[in-house]
Amino acid sequence: MSQSHGKRKATQDSSQQRKRVVLTYAQKYQLYLDYQKTLQPTQKKLAAIYKCKQNTISDIF
Repeated sequence: MSQSHGKRKATQDSSQQRKRVVLTYAQKYQLYLDYQKTLQPTQKKLAAIYKCKQNTISDIF
């Protein structure tokens, strides 16, 4: 039982190290323009440019 608690605690520690990225309206608009301008941008590439996760990009679109 203590092993499963240890695993859970390790998961919580790793999630606490991540910081929430909040994109402003202007950044979201620029991201949308970049998406339209580029032939086939991937959400991963856009996430790397804006220093956020792929699912954040997906939520915006």
